[in-house]
Amino acid sequence: MTITMEVGMHKMSSFTKEINSYLNPNNCIFLKDLVKNPRFLPNANGLYIVQVPHNIISVNFLNTTTAPIIWKGESTVVNKNFLSDKFNQGDKSTVYIGSAHHIKGNGLKSRVAQFIKYGTNYMSKSGKPASHNGGCYLWQIENWGELLLYWYETEDSKAIERKLLNLYVDEYGVLPLANRV
Repeated sequence: MTITMEVGMHKMSSFTKEINSYLNPNNCIFLKDLVKNPRFLPNANGLYIVQVPHNIISVNFLNTTTAPIIWKGESTVVNKNFLSDKFNQGDKSTVYIGSAHHIKGNGLKSRVAQFIKYGTNYMSKSGKPASHNGGCYLWQIENWGELLLYWYETEDSKAIERKLLNLYVDEYGVLPLANRV
């Protein structure tokens, strides 16, 4: 069941209303800028959300990825028609919702750095890829660097992430494009 609220002349879904409460324009950065400085974010627990900016008219998908093509023995590349269909079934704005917790000092700064390193196929000096393959479909978006990453500091990041994902599924019948579980 979709719950909507009237906002001016437009109806706002419960998902849109909820996610907008976490999207602060002072706490966002283009993914391409995070590649230059992946440790830009605070080292606090929190939520991170990847969104398509309103000025991007269309999202196009590649037949390959900028991330590792094989992860733990399985291909990370999926058919671009599948991605296009999934994206168009959703809100056409929210690409990924993730959370980060302090685990031995690993908060937003560390988790998002892993996320960016994975997406750019970064290999450590020992030859290992970054340890974050959540959001792997995002890296098949042709202009992924133009996407915005918002962050929201909170101790309840896991609960908020789950709430947002549940609202999204309730409304659209699928998870956001790059969320798989």
